[in-house]
Amino acid sequence: MLEQMSNIRSRIWNVRGISFLVLLVYIINMYMLTLYDAMELLGGKVNVSLFPFLLNDSYFHKLFLLLVLLFYADAPFMEKNQMYSVLRIGKQRWNKRNITYIFISSFLLVLCAEVLTMIHVLPIGEFSNTWNKVSRTIALTDIGNSIYFGLDYTVMKQFSPIELFVYGFLSTQAVVMFFGMLMYTVSLCGGRIWAYTVSAAVLFIPQITFLMMFHSDISYFSPAEWMRCKWWRGEANPAGMDLLYIILATGVLLVVLSVIAEWKVQKADWEAKNDK
Repeated sequence: MLEQMSNIRSRIWNVRGISFLVLLVYIINMYMLTLYDAMELLGGKVNVSLFPFLLNDSYFHKLFLLLVLLFYADAPFMEKNQMYSVLRIGKQRWNKRNITYIFISSFLLVLCAEVLTMIHVLPIGEFSNTWNKVSRTIALTDIGNSIYFGLDYTVMKQFSPIELFVYGFLSTQAVVMFFGMLMYTVSLCGGRIWAYTVSAAVLFIPQITFLMMFHSDISYFSPAEWMRCKWWRGEANPAGMDLLYIILATGVLLVVLSVIAEWKVQKADWEAKNDK
């Protein structure tokens, strides 16, 4: 167990992990500067639970998931010492170790994103389970147009700040884990180039389709869109996606990808290749 945790820590705290953090800090700071400018006009404090609203912005949403793809760019995690690990612990345990790594790392990536957002907001923010007057003013007036990501009043009517934080965290981790598993499974089956291509297609094709067709129906079928709270169903948005649907659909996709990865790992003849 200690060896596995040490292995996971070394995978996360590397060049890709540090690059993820540095770039994420830069992007969040760029978005928050416009919020700071708006708060100078309004005064007061804004709610700190803002990361889900950042994901509603198409550009931030794509940049964040591109950073996720960058983090998992080494899938299927076959570094120099990994072949030795496969031979020592067996293919099945090695595969389970990789899936565990994807689960833990996806949790930590989303946790970092949430914490970094709160750190940026803290100088002008407050912890509260009700949307305060300043947050509602930004959402309902033209001041919100001066902020890159904006605040969605429909979402505020549907969820309290704590509810939005919890649902946003869980849905975002599920989507990040999906992309990690997608990169891992496709790279096992067809190599890294195919993993990059398929993952990029899942990320960008829904947006292209939306721009061409001018409707959001594609969001129901795109895991990349399920983390964006503006699509969620509630009293103020009865046509949106049900959170239960998001959980079940993501769970099914993760199970399917895990089964395919297990099948491919068991089928692989790495031992024979290593002997040669």
